[in-house]
Amino acid sequence: MSKFFAHAENCTKIILPLKIFKKVVDFLSTLADNERMIVVGKDKLIKFFKKHSDAKSPVLRWLKTVEQSSWTSFAELKRTFGPADMLSGGERSYIIFNIGGNKYRLVTAINFKGQLVIIEIAMTHAEYSKDLWKGRL
Repeated sequence: MSKFFAHAENCTKIILPLKIFKKVVDFLSTLADNERMIVVGKDKLIKFFKKHSDAKSPVLRWLKTVEQSSWTSFAELKRTFGPADMLSGGERSYIIFNIGGNKYRLVTAINFKGQLVIIEIAMTHAEYSKDLWKGRL
């Protein structure tokens, strides 16, 4: 992993307009020498499983699997996480993972070229079903 990405999680605290964010991600993709996926926003996962302690084990299992992967497309990701869904949200697409036997949902944005997984929202299935989270993307 490059030194540049060693502190990539800190970047989740920066709020950028979508067009600039996309340019930053594309630029980072050109710098990437990653053979495996980099997960940005792990702090959201930690906060989530502190609130939902039974989610800790399945979330950490998901995280380990992701960090050991090197997908280049959604089709490849589906071979690992069959129930994952893609949701197009305007200029951006999101990948939604079922975690913990369908008890939890994890919404991510993935840049396959740059090998980046950005954690957007972690929630319970009940929260997901209400669709209120879509306004937070």
